[in-house]
Parts: sequence; C-alpha cells; structure tokens
Amino acid sequence: MTPRRLLVFADTDAEASWTAEHGFFDAVPLLRRDGLVREFWSRAEHSRIRINRQHRIEHDEPIHRLLPALGAQVVQFVYYHSEMVGLIDASDLNRPIARLVWLGPMLELERAILDAVRHLKIDDDRQYKALGRAGADTRKKQKKAQQHDLGMPLLEYAAFPSLLHASVRLEIDQLSDSEIAELNCVRKRAAHGAGGAIISDRRDCERVNRALEIAGGAERTITRRFALKSR
Repeated sequence: MTPRRLLVFADTDAEASWTAEHGFFDAVPLLRRDGLVREFWSRAEHSRIRINRQHRIEHDEPIHRLLPALGAQVVQFVYYHSEMVGLIDASDLNRPIARLVWLGPMLELERAILDAVRHLKIDDDRQYKALGRAGADTRKKQKKAQQHDLGMPLLEYAAFPSLLHASVRLEIDQLSDSEIAELNCVRKRAAHGAGGAIISDRRDCERVNRALEIAGGAERTITRRFALKSR
C-alpha cells in the first residue's frame, strides 16, 4: 500500500479535482479539520464519495482478498481499527510481494502434480509420451542435469504449460486448454514480469482471481484424490 504519510490530501472539492487531474490520481482523500478521512474525490466520477464498507479493508486483510474489491472499486482505503493508514490501488498488486502471492498457487499445483506422478509410480517413458511434442526438449534438459549428477523424474524438467498438459493426459487432473493458458499467463507475469504488468487495469483483477481459483481448486482436488488412494 501507499502509507498515509505519502498520500496527497485535499481540503476542498476544487483542490481535490485539480490534484486528481494533474497528478493522475484515481482517488484523492479529503482531509477533515479533525484529521479524519471520511470521503475521497473520485477522478472517474468527478465528485466526492463517502468512504463506506466497499471502499475499505483492514490492515491485516490477506492480499489475495483484494482482487475482487479492486476489480469492483477504484481503490481500497486501509484501516487500522478506526484510523485510515494507507491506500491501495490495482497498480500496487504488481509489486514484488504481491507477485509472490499470485505465483504461490501455481507452484503448489505444480508440486501436487509431481507428487501424484511419484505416488502413481509413472516411469519416464510414460512421462515422455504424456509430454507429446515437448518430450524431446524436456529429455534434453534431464540428460544435461544428469551429467552433473542431478537425476530427477522427467516431468521435473518440463515447462509449466507442458507439465499441465501432461498431467491431463496422465489423468491426474482435468484442466481444459483455456484454463492452462490462463494459468500460464499469470504464472509467467508473476514470476518474470514477461509481457508487462500482471495488473494493467481493473479487469485484470478478475482474470488473476480466476487463475488463483483454478490453480487452488486443481491442487486441492489432486491432493485429496491421491491422499485417499494412499490410505
């Protein structure tokens, strides 16, 4: 978030409007004489708006819960008890600490698939066939690692989308091609910043939230399924 000490405040509508337009701020907090902030100026609405429940979050709110809120609202004001202590807008979700949150469910899904491969004792030949066209390149990576005594199952060396497609062919999960594409897009941007910011506008909040739900749902299904088989 942007802490309160760094926020630009305004006392009047005219001052807030000028600040929003010239500073390209989506929201400008309106400061009362008693130091409290109860309203903000919205650049999109060209008016002052009362801060209510939909505009505010608590300081200890998990970051992934911000996605629906920031997809629906321009900003979220962060409160510690009754005091406004900062502001978050969608662009803040591109910061490194946020990228780690978006990347986490993808890594957990990847690990669940690889654990299932071990649980089912799927050998390298079956893994190779499941990889399809990606099998040859993946095997090259494996052989190069083996030269340095780094021997692991073939799928450990597969690129993320290739691993997901292989897991479907091995009947470990049932992800669709479009879901795999969504997951790969979010993972690449979260891990490397490839293709630009992960959140470019508020509509991206919904896209990232959906990817997290897909990854989390698939990981839980795989974990439950193979935990039951191991009993």
